[in-house]
Amino acid sequence: MITDRLFFHSASADRVPGAGRHESVADPSIYAALAGSPNWRKMLSNFWVADFVWNGLTYRTVEHCFQAAKIALADPTLAQSFALESQSALARGDGVAARKQRKLVLLDPQQLARWDREKHVVMQSAMRAKFSQHPALAAVLLATGNAQLWHGTGRGAQPQRIWDLEAIRTELAEADLPDADLVFRFEGHAIAGLILDPVQNGFPWYEGRLIEGPGLAAVRELVDRYDAAGLEFDFAPYHPDEQAYEASELFTYIQEIASFRQQRRALEADDAWLLPWRDATDAELDRYLEFLDWRRWQAVHRSGASERGIALPPSLDFSSLRYAYRPS
Repeated sequence: MITDRLFFHSASADRVPGAGRHESVADPSIYAALAGSPNWRKMLSNFWVADFVWNGLTYRTVEHCFQAAKIALADPTLAQSFALESQSALARGDGVAARKQRKLVLLDPQQLARWDREKHVVMQSAMRAKFSQHPALAAVLLATGNAQLWHGTGRGAQPQRIWDLEAIRTELAEADLPDADLVFRFEGHAIAGLILDPVQNGFPWYEGRLIEGPGLAAVRELVDRYDAAGLEFDFAPYHPDEQAYEASELFTYIQEIASFRQQRRALEADDAWLLPWRDATDAELDRYLEFLDWRRWQAVHRSGASERGIALPPSLDFSSLRYAYRPS
């Protein structure tokens, strides 16, 4: 079994997930949203410029914040030169410039010992501030799914797994819908949450109450169009009695839309599935086809574990606010 591993650094080439050096990805298609975000690897780096507030001061990069916290142990006044409020050239520079000043002040043995105890907490706190204050960056981090995140320059240095970044990813997923036992995600957005019933009567199905997620607005039109199609039943890939995907009405529906996308033709009155898309652009059809691909959807558990290829979330019933879920 392949463990998905994604590598990043501040000068990473802009390749699709799985094509980077040392990377391994079992199914690149599940990272389509990530692949569509230019410079996503650089965004994960501590050198990426994205102003954020930490302990009352504003920093351009995580590296600025990290070095300021270290130097503050010896010279709090000098440490403020890393913050934008100082209006210094250092504060307005990039992460590389900030790192070059890591020895601006040398710590004594006692200060070094204290820094060794505190630096991990400082780093995680600074990264958390960066991603929590920038929704676009949070969406990129969430789009990495359940992959291991590794930092490596590719210049002979030993790669390091960045556990803190993975932990922040889990925090962000849970923060979208803190009361949910599961969060359904698409394109990095939290579309809906599921609060499981206290007593489950339909094992192996888990039934619960749906709550709308902050990301539902991003796909609301697609949900409504799917509902209007009136498919005979919903495809549930893990149900023991489910027929093959290729035999489902969903498969036929997707094939018809894909065919229309490839070869536009005049529509007749009985082309009920296609009529709503008569004037759609290729980009609009492509996005809808991605939305219908249940393999692209992700369920994030309260524990932080995630899985893809869940029972088709486009069929989420927001009229009854009920949903039956069966884990893989």
